[in-house]
Amino acid sequence: MLTTITATTTISQQSAIFGIVGTVTLIVLLIAEELLSSYEFDIAQSSNTPPIKQRRIKKLLRAINITTIPLIITFIMIVVVKVFEVL
Repeated sequence: MLTTITATTTISQQSAIFGIVGTVTLIVLLIAEELLSSYEFDIAQSSNTPPIKQRRIKKLLRAINITTIPLIITFIMIVVVKVFEVL
């Protein structure tokens, strides 16, 4: 019985750590996306920016969007589980 309690405690601690890491990663990616999109807007306003730089920024923004969507879904699931734990 003690082994079951220890295993359950370890699993709950690991899931809490994964939740924290996922949330922090989501926050960092959202900040990076916002900064890159504002930088892209500034580059679009200036006419002397090389086109390759604009394409690289667009590719990076697309990659950040692709990774952000699953993290948002994961964050929503974490919030739902926490709300059900409280209720």
